[in-house]
Amino acid sequence: CALSALMAAILAVENDAALAATTGFAAYGIAQEIAAQDAEGPASFAMRLIDALHHLSAERLNYDLQKMEQA
Repeated sequence: CALSALMAAILAVENDAALAATTGFAAYGIAQEIAAQDAEGPASFAMRLIDALHHLSAERLNYDLQKMEQA
């Protein structure tokens, strides 16, 4: 559900569907990594994932994507 909502939000402001999908999957993956750092189980992971998505900035997204490109 969260990924679908994120994709819909991005598609609402980005006309290029491929770019929107790529950005959405990348943002969701980065938020999952952030959430997993402190999660103690499935319930805390879900809560932390929502928080990570809420707090994910464009700067953090770009930084992590650049790191992935260099790897």
